[in-house]
Amino acid sequence: MIERFSLQGLEKKLPGQLSGGQQQRTALARIMIYEPDMILLDEPFSALDSYLKEQTQRECLELLQDYPGTVILVSHSRDEIYRFSEEVLVMDGGKAVIQKTVKELFEHPQKVAAAKLTGCKNIEEIVWKDGKHLYVPGWDMVIPAGMGSVGGAQAIGIRAHEFTTERTESDGELVFPVYKPEVKEDLFEYHVQFFTSERAKTPVVWKVSKKLWDVGGKGVPKRLHLRREHILFLERE
Repeated sequence: MIERFSLQGLEKKLPGQLSGGQQQRTALARIMIYEPDMILLDEPFSALDSYLKEQTQRECLELLQDYPGTVILVSHSRDEIYRFSEEVLVMDGGKAVIQKTVKELFEHPQKVAAAKLTGCKNIEEIVWKDGKHLYVPGWDMVIPAGMGSVGGAQAIGIRAHEFTTERTESDGELVFPVYKPEVKEDLFEYHVQFFTSERAKTPVVWKVSKKLWDVGGKGVPKRLHLRREHILFLERE
């Protein structure tokens, strides 16, 4: 077990003398000794810095590959969920909201709580108008209701990376006017927060890679475009 978890030479060390990754491997080794039918990992990487977190996650995935039982991971991290999970159960307020495969959840979250968990930044309540259109009060926008499968949706979601600066040439394309934009530079991308009109109350978030668009060179566009299939129709409960 010591060799399997790469703990050679650490047998006589105290917990405080181990690195974060070594502590995680030691804890997992102690669990595996008892050959459990199920393992519960409750936010196992939350206390680690970003570099050590990625390293420990890779090690943990390798160590769990041959484990025949069930592993339950409790996490608020979108990346951890996608990397570790096959099936996801979303909890909100102590209640089970929805259960899907991890790929289904990210492609069609269906619920507001699930969309938030997958990292969707733009989520707004909607008001149905005449059966053909819906109104988004926060953005002061009217959207054709026929765009996608809406069901009993009470909100819509748009991922921050889905906007484009050029027309998409798709049926039912949405155009978002860019009003009062604020640009924040990140290491690899720009974060642009803007309103769609003077009457809009909630800003829209757009994230764009520096390789795709140079804010400093071109300036913020006057409008952004969105393909209709990128709208997520969401239910509150």
